[in-house]
Amino acid sequence: MDEDAAESQSAITHIPTPLPNGPRLRGFLFRSPDLLRLYVDRERDGTRGTAADVRPTGAMTALLAALDGLLDEDEHRRVPTDDPHGTRLLDFTDW
Repeated sequence: MDEDAAESQSAITHIPTPLPNGPRLRGFLFRSPDLLRLYVDRERDGTRGTAADVRPTGAMTALLAALDGLLDEDEHRRVPTDDPHGTRLLDFTDW
């Protein structure tokens, strides 16, 4: 495993305990070597099955820390997804 992959794995698997009603990581899927789809939800507002595309070689720790607020920003929304695990798709690949 190269250093970038190890860092990404660490950021994903060592997520701090979420704040009450904050986003919860429900799963993830590597779509390519540099594209990771995270599946998150938020119980407080009924946000279920949000698919979020991210770059595992990017600033994963910072992205995960800011994720709660980012879920509400329309600028990251993409066309409706045909992903059976996500009801909406957000693109954070350039974040």
